[in-house]
Parts: sequence; structure tokens; C-alpha cells
Amino acid sequence: MFLLSLTVIGFFCVTQTLSLPSELRESLCEEWEMKCKFSDLDPLRRIIPTIYGNKYVCGHRNSPYFEGSGEESLSGDAHYAEFPWMAAILEKDRSHYLCGGVLIHPMVVLTSAHCLDEPAIHEIKVRLGDWNISDSNEIYAEQEFQIREIHIPDDYNPETGHNDIAMLFLEATAILAENVQPICLPPLHSAFEMQECFGTAWGMHRKGNKTCREILRKVDLVTIPQETCEIAIKRTDKEIDFDLTDSSICTATYDCEFDMCGTDLGSPLICPIRDSISDRYYLVGIFSWRIKCSKYAPSVFTSVVKLRSWIDEKLSEKDINTEGFIY
Repeated sequence: MFLLSLTVIGFFCVTQTLSLPSELRESLCEEWEMKCKFSDLDPLRRIIPTIYGNKYVCGHRNSPYFEGSGEESLSGDAHYAEFPWMAAILEKDRSHYLCGGVLIHPMVVLTSAHCLDEPAIHEIKVRLGDWNISDSNEIYAEQEFQIREIHIPDDYNPETGHNDIAMLFLEATAILAENVQPICLPPLHSAFEMQECFGTAWGMHRKGNKTCREILRKVDLVTIPQETCEIAIKRTDKEIDFDLTDSSICTATYDCEFDMCGTDLGSPLICPIRDSISDRYYLVGIFSWRIKCSKYAPSVFTSVVKLRSWIDEKLSEKDINTEGFIY
């Protein structure tokens, strides 16, 4: 078995290998419609995104009938590879699911800072391209990565949920494929109030079942004004007396069976790009918390728009060019 790590330079392929014949390197790159280059640079500085044709662009939601899918989906379940930016944060030793995350660049995943309150960096890993979290025999290979660095805003407050976001830099670069693609970041100062969106997660079942769902699920959500959100939260728990922080964005759901909750921490809120011809999406929020998992309570996400400057700053510190991953 060859030990192989592929690094993407835009949509070019950089192979880092300990024992891989040159002819196999070339065939692998041809298979992915990429060209081989070699570099000794810091892997975090190799990423110069460029679009190779139109095959892989940020935020593209796969059709349930895309070539090679062949997977059935029940109501509430996502289709195989439908949301290819979805990431799972796992315990390294047991592969136990901790929380969700979202790929914004081939080496960068966003999740909830609250998810990382307990485990240390050497105790967790990231899995990309998964759908059935308990079954590795899927159409396209899933990809697992160790974490090189974790960044959390200095003013993150676990008590109020203010700036509840974490940026994970992966040890290696994800290979972009049908089941592994980044989501688009929203423009600064963009607004998403009263917009129909999706939440995706492997979270808990409703009605007392505390086990993690095996199949990635999707939930129809609508973003609501902050004032409406605060009123709904206080009605759910009359003992609560606080104001949401300005880093929050809230959603309600029409679905009484499922909503974001529990182990959905870090999972994405995605909203359609309205002027996009194809089915493309922005990352609007990172799931943070929800009162009592009540079906009457709104879900609270960390606003990616509000944290966009912080995200850009951290990427810039690593000389990561995100031009090809922004709509």
C-alpha cells in the first residue's frame, strides 16, 4: 500500500509521497484532471486557488441525481454528496463523533469554539466527504486529516455564545472531488433576514433518542430578526433574561420533527446565492446553541458575516489566497 498525500494548488495537484512511483503519480493527477507540481514550501502557503474549468466551484450543491450518486435518501436525509462541504469533527482514537464543521478552503474548516472546549488539538481529527458516518464503504473515498492549528477569537465568550467560532487548519490539503468541495463565504455587510435556508448535521434524533444519526440530514430553516428570536427564547424559558450578542443569527423551522440541536454544534447554516444561475450557497452561520432543544425555540448560529473580517485576517496571516473560493 502506497503512502500518499495530495495537495491541491488551486486545481493543480502537488504530490507529497514517501514511496510512490512516478508513473502512478502521473496517472493519479490525470484522473483528477490536474497537473503535477512539486514544492518544498510551507503547505499552508501553497494554496493559490484557481478554477479548473467549472468543475469545482465553491458552494455548489450536488443534485441528488448527479452521475455516480446512486444512493437513496429518506425524507429529512441529505442525498449522498449533496452538501460536499460538510465536515465531521471526531475523537482521534475512537472516531467518535463530536460535532459538525464546514470546509471553506482545501486546508481550512470552520466549527463552533464551544465544540473544542474540552478536547485538545492532538485528540481530534477532521473527516471530509462523509455521508453515512458509520459506513466507510461509499462511492467516493472520505478523507481524514490531523489538525495543524486551531484559532478562536480572543473575545469568544462561552457563557453568552459571543463569537462562538473556531478555525481549523488541516495538516494536509483536501483533494477536491464530488464529495469534497468548499462552501462560499458571504460578502461583508450582506444581509440574510427572513431568507429560506438549510441546516445540515449528523445531530441527535428528536423525541428522546440520544444517539447520533448515521445519515447526514438536512433541515429547512428560515432566518428571523434578532428581536423576534429573543422574544421566542424568553417564551421558551421564562427564567432567561439576556440579549443576544451581535455575532448571532437565528433561525426558525417549519419542521416539527427535526431542528438543530445537541451534537449539531459547529454545523453550517447555508443560504442560496440569489443571483447564482446554478444551485450555489453561502455559509451564513455556524450552529452555536438552542434552549432545551424545544421545537418552539429558535436555533442560534454564529454569524459568518459578522466574523468575516476575523476569518479574512486569519487566512491572510497564513498567506492563503481565497479568491477561487469566494462567489
